Order: sequence, then C-alpha cells, then structure tokens
Amino acid sequence: MTISSIVEHSSHICSRFQVTPNSFSFNRQYTQIYLARLTAAKAVLKTLAEQRWSTSSTKSEASHFPVRTLAELNGDEKCIIIGTLFKEMRLKPSVLHDIAAVEIENVESDIRISSTDTHSLVHLTSDDDLLFLEDEVQRIALSFCSQISKLWSPANLVTGVVVAALGYEPESQPGSFYIEDMLFLEPQPEKPIHVQEISHIDVNTTDFRNSGPWVGVVSALGFAGNGQVKPGHSIALQLLADWIRCAGDFHGSSELHTDSGLIHLLILGDSIQASKSSIDNDGDKCTPAVRLTQRARYLTRNADAETVTAMARFDQWLASLPIGSGCKDNGTDFNGISIDLLPGPSDPTSVLMPQQPIHSAALPCAVSRSGGVGSGSLCGRTNPYSFMLRNRNILATSGQGVNELYR
Repeated sequence: MTISSIVEHSSHICSRFQVTPNSFSFNRQYTQIYLARLTAAKAVLKTLAEQRWSTSSTKSEASHFPVRTLAELNGDEKCIIIGTLFKEMRLKPSVLHDIAAVEIENVESDIRISSTDTHSLVHLTSDDDLLFLEDEVQRIALSFCSQISKLWSPANLVTGVVVAALGYEPESQPGSFYIEDMLFLEPQPEKPIHVQEISHIDVNTTDFRNSGPWVGVVSALGFAGNGQVKPGHSIALQLLADWIRCAGDFHGSSELHTDSGLIHLLILGDSIQASKSSIDNDGDKCTPAVRLTQRARYLTRNADAETVTAMARFDQWLASLPIGSGCKDNGTDFNGISIDLLPGPSDPTSVLMPQQPIHSAALPCAVSRSGGVGSGSLCGRTNPYSFMLRNRNILATSGQGVNELYR
C-alpha cells in the first residue's frame, strides 16, 4: 500500500472516460489518435532535430540536412524524417486466427499453434519483429546502422512513439530507411508539488494519524472464490483492513485533528482473482475464442461461478472498512474515508479500455454500509480515472498500459 500527502480539499470529478450506452461507436480508431499525436509533436521534434544534428562535428554539413516527408524521400539523400513507430510482431495474438480456429474445420496447423501459444506468452517481442515509421501518408521499413543497432533494436521500441530519425533511403533498396541516429521527445521540467512539512513519523505505523491528510493507494487484492491463493493471503487482507481502520480519526475524537490521517482510498484494479475453473484445465490446448465459448456453457450450468463468490467476499471486506464521505471543506466533519474503486483486467466489467465502473449491484453490503448509491462514500470509477482531490489533479490507472509495454 502506498500513502501520499495531500493539502487542500476538493472533490471535482472528471467524467471524460465515462462511456454512455448511446455513445458506443467503432468509428474511433487508433489511426486518429496517432495522427493527432504526430501533429502535436512534429513541430517540436523538428526544432529539436535541427538543433541536435546541427551541433555535430560536421556542422557545415549537418546544418543542411533537410526534413522530408516519406513521399519526398530521394535515393541516398541523407535527411531527417519524423513519424510514428509501428512494430509488426509475429507473436502478437490475432483475433482473426482465433475465429478461424473455431469456425473453420480445416484450419492449417501453424495458424492453430500460433493462436494457442501467443496468448500464454509473457513477452511477445521476438527477433523476427519488423519496425516501420508512419507519417500522414505512408510508411517505410526501418533498419539500423551497426553502431546503434543494439541500442535501438525493435525489442527496445514500441508502437505509437513519435520520433525523428536521421538517415537515408538506399537507392538500391527503395522502401527502407537506414537510421544513423534517433531523437525522442524528452520529458519537460514539471512544476514542483508543494509538500506539507511533516514532523518525524514512521509511516509504517499509525503514528501518521497526527499528520497529513493522506491518500492511500492499493491494488491487486486478489479475492478468490474456491480457487487456490498464496499462503497468507487471507491474513494479509485482514491485516490491511485492520490497518485502514486505525489509519485515521474516524470518530471525530478531540485528541486528533479531524482533517488528518488517511482520508481517501484508491483501489486500483484486480480486486478479484482471475477465474481458474475446471474448464481451463485444457486451456493450453485451445484458443481464447474456444475458451470463451466453453466458459459461457460453464456459466449456464453453474449459477455460483467462482467470480461471484469472489465478489461476495470482496463485498464483505469493503463493508468492514470505515467508509464515509470523508472530511468536509471546513474540516469539522469527518466520518470515515471515501473510496474510489477502479476495475482491472479480472474484475466484472468491460474489458475494452477505458473500462467502465463496476456496477453497484455487485457490492450490496458495501454500498449499504456507505450510505447508499450517490452518497459519495464508495464510488465505482472508470479505468483510467481523472479527478481532483485537495487541489491536486490525479490520474489513476490500473496499469494495463504499462503491462502491455512490458510485454
């Protein structure tokens, strides 16, 4: 669990990741996102590229490197191109292959093997990956000179990054670009966050109740139904609940400041453990599409699925916490901690990003304990979730994007 100090109170909620039932559309594609990102970064990268490559040892030559679009490339001309990286990955799972494995009886064995293996791999990067650069019109294959081939290999790059590249298109190999150097957008200096001075405390104990206020962040609680869990998992959850109950002045005692200690809790995804029912025993032998069909049949025969039991246990655990609306603006009324619940990959909500909030009907005990729907004490949020708390803009996510980059 992570705790962070915050200063001034505010509760403005940002709903930009909320998807209403009437707004579902498949017209929004990644192409539009990449194009907008390229348009925003192109001017900055052009300036940085001209500054970087004009200060080399061969300044008189480097200052004349032209900036070309992919359609303007000339054979063997050393120039600068700016675009979005695209990595073609052989091991990336294919939905079309999965559907073919289910619908077509005479699917070729290599397609079936590819669909089976790729979903279970921890890393999808291989030595056979191909790297391309795209601009507004077309794409071109990338190759690296020997001096930078190890530093900028396809394994170290991901799709969607806007870069500037210095190199040339060989006259003998049209359609490929040999890169001699690359330039990325670097993070800019950020406005420092004013940190409230805190006296000497040990944040591993409840002594910090006298300071703060604090916001807590926890994830991967991993409640399970009848499946196996790690040794000590249940006692760890109980200790966490005990720690939260002692982390603030939830009864308004006069000994402590009412606006101190833990006042807000973020639960960032994977509150329940991914289901591992008996239908997954042969999971390594079937594609995800087949597994989904089997799971649907399993749920028609088993009313009490493992995820239902896991959610019931998670509901009881939440109900044991001192849930309340938190401290008011004047700092005089403090009746518990407000909780924001974000979904994760294994939680009962939509899988597509942005994930939509977990429905309140899945947590009847906790919702009742918090004062009902709309009380603001226990709120299901989208993933990602952007909001303001104590004059701090916070963007919270359950981490799928980082996990995909790692793969």
